[in-house]
Amino acid sequence: MKKIFFFILMINQALLAQNTKKSAESFTISNPNNKAISPRLTTDHKGNPVISWAEQDDSSDVIAVCFAVSKDGGKTFSEKKNVRIVKGITAHAEGMPKLAFKSDGTIVAIYETKRPVPDSRFSGDLLYTMSNDGGDNWAIPQYVHTDTSAGKSRSFSDIIRLPNGEIGVSWLGERGGKAGGRPVKFAQTSKSQGFGKETTAKEGACECCRTNLFADTEGGLHIFFRDILADGSRDMGHVVSKDNGASFGNYQVVYADKWKINGCPHTGPSTAQLGKTLYTAWYTGEDKNIGVKVTDNAGKILTHIKSANARHPQLTATKDKLILVWEEPSEKKDNTNSRIRMQFLKQSGVIQTKDVTNNSENALFPVTLVSGKNIITAYEVETKEAKTQIRYQCISSMIF
Repeated sequence: MKKIFFFILMINQALLAQNTKKSAESFTISNPNNKAISPRLTTDHKGNPVISWAEQDDSSDVIAVCFAVSKDGGKTFSEKKNVRIVKGITAHAEGMPKLAFKSDGTIVAIYETKRPVPDSRFSGDLLYTMSNDGGDNWAIPQYVHTDTSAGKSRSFSDIIRLPNGEIGVSWLGERGGKAGGRPVKFAQTSKSQGFGKETTAKEGACECCRTNLFADTEGGLHIFFRDILADGSRDMGHVVSKDNGASFGNYQVVYADKWKINGCPHTGPSTAQLGKTLYTAWYTGEDKNIGVKVTDNAGKILTHIKSANARHPQLTATKDKLILVWEEPSEKKDNTNSRIRMQFLKQSGVIQTKDVTNNSENALFPVTLVSGKNIITAYEVETKEAKTQIRYQCISSMIF
């Protein structure tokens, strides 16, 4: 019996080593001759993983928005398709172009564009376009917001498929008002239509950090964002809608970091659900709290990566654990590259931490998604030619 047990143990260890080795394999999905940035992962209406990114040819001043679909849980992806866009697109990591799929298969793409005026060089618009044939053809781009006048800022958006099968979008509107900062806005599509009139979810949010829109399994619609508090702190705020986005309330601070900074941190939150509890990841630069945190909405800390250089956290969940990814510089003094790291968490805390990439390449801006038993992670990689490419990995969640 002992020999049989030992034999089975050896087989399991061999399989684990084999899977771990395979998990380190990465694949380039963008055109290696172009500059590619801002990866994002979502799912289509059938639950298939979708990766999107922005790509630009050196010979053109137009940035293309590309996407590809996986039919095997993220192991491989289809040939890329391009989204119809206009000139002047903005494609940074906090305001990247994004896709979402209605339950009927309609694809909705949003993206920010620049429209500066003499007294407001950062002003711009949030546009969207839709495709009813899988991305082969796209409608003429339209404004997400009802006020389309020039010289105003609409940016830092997020987009998801809502429980009703339509698409919801959150963003930061034009600054001003008694509260200062910028208002957090929300709008959604209707059947066979684009976005309707927006709702103001919260006034006075931090000006340049992405919003995070999340639908929980209990019917709640949440927006997380970096707020500007009365004492000047720029900590994560949260509002929820119980009426499908018609109104938002129940404001709370996710965690009181008390980070006071004379400027915008330019880094927003990421949310996932485990069981019936929501968890949020974010970065803070406050001296005593510095680094990346994950907490539940009651403020219980699951993990705290105490590094000023741990940035751009993204959070997702399997059925029984949370998965956090972030970027962090090499610990070697002679290596300036950043690596992508991953941490597995349960409600009791950290299970395991691993490196997704090594320090031989400069990897940035990770995103992650769970598809069945697979964990997909995508990120930017800077090449020797000073161009960035989009790479992804697919590993089995069963080995962790």
